[in-house]
Amino acid sequence: MMLRLVSVDVAPVWRGSTGTSRDDRVTETLTGEPVEVTGEVSDGRVQVVVPWQPSSLAERGYPGWVDAGHLGPEAGAAPPLSVEPHVLSHDSDDPVDLARHLLGTPYVWGGLSPRGIDCSGLVHLVHRTLGRIVPRDARDQATAFQAVPLDQVRRGDLYFFARPDRPVHHVGFVVEPGVMLHASDGDGGVIEGPLDPERTETLISAGRVTGDLR
Repeated sequence: MMLRLVSVDVAPVWRGSTGTSRDDRVTETLTGEPVEVTGEVSDGRVQVVVPWQPSSLAERGYPGWVDAGHLGPEAGAAPPLSVEPHVLSHDSDDPVDLARHLLGTPYVWGGLSPRGIDCSGLVHLVHRTLGRIVPRDARDQATAFQAVPLDQVRRGDLYFFARPDRPVHHVGFVVEPGVMLHASDGDGGVIEGPLDPERTETLISAGRVTGDLR
C-alpha cells in the first residue's frame, strides 16, 4: 500500500466513492495523519485505511474513501502520533480536562475536530492527544478497554450505552459517578452533566484506558 499524509486541516472519510450525507461520512482524518491507499480511485476519491484509527472493520485501520485532493504525495514513513494544538491543546494529562476544551463543539456524525465531533470521536481525539491510539468507534472502544464495575468508576473512565440485544452506540467520559462529559446528538454537541433517566436505562458498562494501546 502507498502511504500518504493528509494535507488539509480536516479530511472526511466516506463510506463509499460517492456520497455526502451524514450517513456516508464514517470518520475524519486530521492534517499530517497517515493513510494507506489501497490503489483504487473512483469519482475523485481514493480508497484508504487509516492506521491511527483502529477498527474491527479492517485489520490495518479504519476503511473508507478520501478525496484525492486532501492527500499529499507519497510519504516515506508515518510521522509520530500527534494532534495539532489548534485541534486540541495538550495542556493537561487529565482526559476530562482535555475534553472540556471541546465543550460546545457541534455534534457531527463521524466528526473528529473542533468543527464537529461525535461521541466516540471525542474519546479517540482526547486519547490521541495523550499519545494513545485507541479504537475509533464506540462498539470497539467498549471491548478494548479494561472493564470497570459501574459502582467503581472514577474520573476519566468511560460509560458505555446500548439498547437490548444491540451493539454499543454511545460513549462518554465519567466526570464523577453519575456525571458525564460527552458529544450528544440529541443535545446538539459536547455537554457535561448528570445522567438523565433515558441514558441511565441504556447504561450497560464502564471501561478504563490503561497505558499505551498501540
